[in-house]
Amino acid sequence: MEVSESGISNAYFDKVSNYSLSRLREEPRKINEELGKLKIETEEMSVQNYTAHIDNHRCLTAGIKGLKSMDKDLSGFSENISGVKEEGTKFLNNAAHLVDRHKEFQSTMQQYNQILQLLEIPQLLDACIKRQAFEDALRLAGFVEKLTKRHGVLYASANSGNENEGRNKVKKKKNGFDLILNICKDVKEMIESLRSDLIHTLGGSLTLPLCVRTVGYLRRVIALLHKFNNISPLDNNNNVNNNKKKKQQRSKYSFESVQLEKIFLTSRSNYLSAELAKIKQGQPSEYIVKSIEKRRVILCEIMSQYNAIFVDDNNSNNNKSIIRSNRDG
Repeated sequence: MEVSESGISNAYFDKVSNYSLSRLREEPRKINEELGKLKIETEEMSVQNYTAHIDNHRCLTAGIKGLKSMDKDLSGFSENISGVKEEGTKFLNNAAHLVDRHKEFQSTMQQYNQILQLLEIPQLLDACIKRQAFEDALRLAGFVEKLTKRHGVLYASANSGNENEGRNKVKKKKNGFDLILNICKDVKEMIESLRSDLIHTLGGSLTLPLCVRTVGYLRRVIALLHKFNNISPLDNNNNVNNNKKKKQQRSKYSFESVQLEKIFLTSRSNYLSAELAKIKQGQPSEYIVKSIEKRRVILCEIMSQYNAIFVDDNNSNNNKSIIRSNRDG
């Protein structure tokens, strides 16, 4: 329905324009009567449906209260959500580290059996020494020495090239190398204890085969301890270290041989002194005869043992020195 600018329908204008003058004069009265009827109907309808108005008012009041409460809750939520955003940002920043740690733990779990075997090496070595299975003990200690040296080279290469390799990888290799070093430390202490036991054995009564076998084990123990002492965690294999190693290799054999001879002679000398101290001091002549006889027997035994163990080594060392001097000349 079209409406004019004054708010009156155009159809009503067309209808009124066809009215006569008397009809037009009565039109305001009719309009007022219609308006009165509408007011009366509106009042009657309001009275009949007053509960709906009350319910509407209650709904409106409840809606306003709900909106105010919602606004208050949204304000608190907006304050709390900022803290959640900060925690979420921190979690995202730490997520990469957590993923790396998870991969590291997963890799450790996958290699659990191998790690457990490595950790049991000191106990196994101790059991071998107590059972006097020296051959197995020395093989096991040699394996640990080679393992430590190999991991030292890997860690040194990773440490020198840390610009190309990630920090996590370098840290992981360092942790693994620290574990190997701890095992190496325990094994070295047990080998040193084995050296003390072998030296103590040399200070007792020994047959020639047992003496040769004991000195052979002691020779290998000294050489192995020398290798353990030369292990450098941060060896970068540069020329200076290589030259030092070559010099140490040249002097190692002669030093170990002299050290072993000194240990042997000292231990056997202590054995001789202990045996002479057991002779009862009765008649001087009888004591002198027993002392001379005991000294003769033991010295012959020591000389035969020394010749069987060290004479060939001394001849080979002399030959090596002659060959080296001829080559250098």
